[in-house]
Amino acid sequence: MASLKKTMNFTTKQSLVDKDNNFVLVLLASSSAIIIFCLVAANSLYAKMDYQNKVIKARNDAVTQLDTNISNATSLTNSYQKFESQTPVVKGPAKNSIMTLNALPSKYDFPALVTSLATRMQADSVAVKTITATDQQTTAVQSSPDPVITAMPFTISGVGVYGGAVQKYVEDLENSIRPIVVSNIEFDASSAPLVTLTIKANTYYQPEKIFQIINKDVKKDGTLQ
Repeated sequence: MASLKKTMNFTTKQSLVDKDNNFVLVLLASSSAIIIFCLVAANSLYAKMDYQNKVIKARNDAVTQLDTNISNATSLTNSYQKFESQTPVVKGPAKNSIMTLNALPSKYDFPALVTSLATRMQADSVAVKTITATDQQTTAVQSSPDPVITAMPFTISGVGVYGGAVQKYVEDLENSIRPIVVSNIEFDASSAPLVTLTIKANTYYQPEKIFQIINKDVKKDGTLQ
């Protein structure tokens, strides 16, 4: 009887130990699951917070740029009105803005250039012989967000009297409102008193500036797409 009682007491204690062990295991498993969940959640929240911070930064940069553009637009408007109200430097009916566009066109105007050169030469009593240039009308940049001054090379040749018509034409090129940079001038007096004049030069245009409003997505690494 005593042996049976002792066995029952041992079994009860072992059962309690097993229950405690099971409870500890369950507690550890639950704790591990909670910790893992918290780590995953924290990592996810951090990633979302980091992404939102990048979005906010990109938005703030856009707002700053917009404020700068508005300020620049106001300043540009005031400068334009002041420039337009001034007395034209060159005599004529055209306004300052029109003369500026005539001096440096905003479009590639190859036909207008050839016509202008030939008309001026004929007006100075120089017979047009040849006008050589490469027409890039189909490939020329007509507008750009960041326009740069672009050269338009040409060679023009004409025949006239050196002491009168030829000299007058060279002077008119020097006084042209449109910038013309002469790289070479040749005179052929083999048919004197007529002289063959050949001029190699560059004139210029600046593509029209365009303003673009675009949408960009913020990628996870913070870059804009």
